[in-house]
Amino acid sequence: NNACNQSHVKPDDDSYEMSLFPAIYSLVFITGSFGNLIAIFLTYMYIKQKNILGIYLMNLCISDFLYLMTLPMWIVYTRNHDSWNYGENLCRLIGFVFYTNNYTTIMFLCCIALDRCLAVAFPLQSLGLRRMSVASAACAFVWALLILSHIPLVTHPQLFNDSHNHKVCYEKYKEPWVITINYFRVFVGFLVPLCLIVASYSCIIHIVRRTSVVERRQKVKIISLVVAILAIFVVSFLPYNLLLLVRSIKFGECDLDGTLRSAYRLCFTLTSLSSALNPFLNVFVSENFPEDFRNVVMMLTRCLTLSKCCKRLDDEVQQKCVSNMRLDGIQ
Repeated sequence: NNACNQSHVKPDDDSYEMSLFPAIYSLVFITGSFGNLIAIFLTYMYIKQKNILGIYLMNLCISDFLYLMTLPMWIVYTRNHDSWNYGENLCRLIGFVFYTNNYTTIMFLCCIALDRCLAVAFPLQSLGLRRMSVASAACAFVWALLILSHIPLVTHPQLFNDSHNHKVCYEKYKEPWVITINYFRVFVGFLVPLCLIVASYSCIIHIVRRTSVVERRQKVKIISLVVAILAIFVVSFLPYNLLLLVRSIKFGECDLDGTLRSAYRLCFTLTSLSSALNPFLNVFVSENFPEDFRNVVMMLTRCLTLSKCCKRLDDEVQQKCVSNMRLDGIQ
């Protein structure tokens, strides 16, 4: 039997999940939405300055924003004893975005690591590779690879009734095609990028420590970026992918699924933290983050002020139009 019965894997008492998971998702949604809004403006400024990192960071922000837009439904879902009330099609779509963007985040963090390694280790030799067009093509490849590899998530049913008669979304256990995707996620989507990131940053740290050309302030910033990205990996993605690998290797062992279920779901929820943490990478990328941050806040303030002025002007125009229509006997 390839599928584990839901009664084996879902505990009767999931009250702590009903409180903890929505709280984590809510915190990530609020902080991540604000942080990524600021980050989008910052990365737009980097792109205008022909900063290649801006391309990768903008795609990272887009990935995070798409991910964050799914969280309100997952908040309701986890708060409601894992009972999905939005229908099969929305379950497939929201789950597809949710899962796919986990791994686009990892890939774009890997792209940032490789770009930094080329810039530090091969500054002249890599000029042909480190171009805006190449960065854009790399990001397009990442999107295409992960979207195509996750297509089965929207072509197979994802809504099922569990032993408590709740409609669960993306909680069907031990389908063979799911195991194949899980191996792809772990090896191609996580382990390969992780190895590239560790190798890239090991090379960077080795060169930065040996050279006397780079200022101490720049050394600290480069090493801080390394630590920040590795921390995001360890906290957000390492526990989840390890458990995903264990559950895939132990295919069909329902008792083990039941044992690991709570830990797996907690680690799965923690992957959302990356969407709140990623915007802070701008602190280590920007040459003068405090000034850039102030400029973005001023820009947003002006936009809001202009929006209010336009709304006020629009209301006045509408009132004048209504007044003129009354004078003309139209109303």
